[in-house]
Amino acid sequence: MNPQGNHPSGSSDPSGSESSGPKQSERVTDFSYAGLGLSFALTLCVFALGGYWLDGKWGTKPWLMVAGVLLGGLGATISLIKKVPAPRGGRASTTSKK
Repeated sequence: MNPQGNHPSGSSDPSGSESSGPKQSERVTDFSYAGLGLSFALTLCVFALGGYWLDGKWGTKPWLMVAGVLLGGLGATISLIKKVPAPRGGRASTTSKK
């Protein structure tokens, strides 16, 4: 056994299977996309609930809630577009040149 207590092949996994699941970078990417979805939903809900609360306070039902949903959706979409990287590889354009 080597001094670090790892498996002799250099892998810390005693079964020796190195590709038993997704890579660490893929898991991080999946969690970051899940976080983006959660952020989108929470932003939308906060703006909608804020509009609903203001509607009840000022008697303007349902217009401020609608405005809150639209503003929250717009802001969340812009934030999502800024945070998600452009796709790599693949076709550069969807239009064909003739």
